Amino acid sequence: MSVFLDIPQTSWIASNELAFAIYDRFPVSPGHALVITRCVVKDWFSATSAEKLAILELIDRVKSRLDAELHPHGFNVGFNAGEAAGQTVPHLHVHIIPRFRGDMDDPRGGVRHVIPSQGNYLRKIQPLSTGGEADPFARHVLPLFEEADEIAIVAAFIQESGLERIQSAILDALHRGSRIRIIAGDYLDITQASALEMLLDWEQASGTEDEAFPGYLETRVVEVERLPWPVRSFHPKAWRFESESFGIAFVGSSNLSRSALDTGIEWNLRVDRDRDSIAYRRIREAFESLWASARRLDAKWIADYARRARRSPSPRLKERSRPSRSFCLRHLTKFRWKRLPV
Repeated sequence: MSVFLDIPQTSWIASNELAFAIYDRFPVSPGHALVITRCVVKDWFSATSAEKLAILELIDRVKSRLDAELHPHGFNVGFNAGEAAGQTVPHLHVHIIPRFRGDMDDPRGGVRHVIPSQGNYLRKIQPLSTGGEADPFARHVLPLFEEADEIAIVAAFIQESGLERIQSAILDALHRGSRIRIIAGDYLDITQASALEMLLDWEQASGTEDEAFPGYLETRVVEVERLPWPVRSFHPKAWRFESESFGIAFVGSSNLSRSALDTGIEWNLRVDRDRDSIAYRRIREAFESLWASARRLDAKWIADYARRARRSPSPRLKERSRPSRSFCLRHLTKFRWKRLPV
């Protein structure tokens, strides 16, 4: 017995002697339709020549109807044959899927997208941004601010220079109504209090009733000292941009600083939602988990943090310090070389 045989004829949109057409109950686009044989036929290769001709005739009729009603810009037409190909109902049905410009980030590859990673052999995506003057990270992310409805950034530290670099992109996105969420860390007090004050100003200006910035920005902070023991460091860096038609994330080494965006040697690996949905979903889930555990940014916390940061020695100075030459020589005189066995 086939589930398709339970569909009443009042739901048919076209029919002939050997086949009928319906709208798909779970459409992947507006107007998604199915052409189905009246008799239970396992797949296309099991159908008779007459049944195949009947299907083709209905495909033309349904296509004409969709053209008149929806004016699509293209179509994908096809069938699944066998479980390995994704067939879940063992009754021949052919999909007619209207396509519209912008319904996905880059549609080239068509039916090749049944295996997402192999979908678009024409698309030249640079999966790794390596930074420096030849491949600055800003070149990859700034254009995405112009298109994304949702933007999520997690950075181990944030510098005022980085916010100044992306300020116009953020404000334009807020003006378009985008939702922006940023997670910062207080690890080693490297995040600048002035940068957090800037973010708080933007947050308070967003989502206002005058609709100057109808979008919404919110910043949260991960307090390293409050993380469960033995976690005592905070190093994640990820930038994610999302809309109905695309999802793109970069995971790598770029914090929110001008150097990380423009001149630094920073490696960031790109993950596309429509090419690697599992990895993209994991990035999204990891951000949401971190977001839920972080605290909201407020003026009092920033003031307390600023006082604490002023009392702390600069970690950069610690990184640059090195033993004096006299210390190194004294240390070496105590070291006895031993011949290693061959």
